[in-house]
Amino acid sequence: MNLKLLSAYATWILILLNILVFMAANIGGAADMLALSGSPAVDMAEPWRIVSYMFLHTYPVHLFCNIVALLFIGALYESRLSGLSMTAVYILAGIAGGLAFIAAGSVAQGDIRLSGCSASILGIGACVLCNRRRPMSHWRFILFAALAIAATGVAGPNPAGSLAHVAGIIAGALAGRLHKPQPAADSSINPTLLNKIEQSGFSSLSASERADLFMNNRR
Repeated sequence: MNLKLLSAYATWILILLNILVFMAANIGGAADMLALSGSPAVDMAEPWRIVSYMFLHTYPVHLFCNIVALLFIGALYESRLSGLSMTAVYILAGIAGGLAFIAAGSVAQGDIRLSGCSASILGIGACVLCNRRRPMSHWRFILFAALAIAATGVAGPNPAGSLAHVAGIIAGALAGRLHKPQPAADSSINPTLLNKIEQSGFSSLSASERADLFMNNRR
């Protein structure tokens, strides 16, 4: 699998936003205003939290781990689909995770907070696995394994956070299944040429292959 990390532009923009928010929140002391509070009344009165929390990290180690995961999973997504749709899934899965956290917070005991882009990252990964346009092999096994691992945390010390992860995975999986496949390619075009262009670019074609492609396109 060819992951072009440097050309995953949307992924790098999201990483930069996470770093900038981390720096701003810790320097300016605004972390408490950006994280989800776990109180439905507070989160509904300050609706920006449902988006800001997914760019906020309280600890450097948390930021670093999520950045590494986002880099590789985001690059995988962008190698198969568009960066714009990846950004949309990031937001969608993050919102789904946030709503699940708020719902859990309405019945949870104690002071809880949610920050970080874990739900978004898991949603992006689930979307890649389940995407109808560019399906991956064995996606069901991998998806169910991820769901099982995330779900086990619901019975742990941070059930609301684990529930957010589960919601992010489900939202990403649904986004992938709802993505419309591309129309079937023209059967007159050699599929080997199309695959070669997709993997290595048009410049990788030989002169005879380019001529063949050009003649097929004129039909």
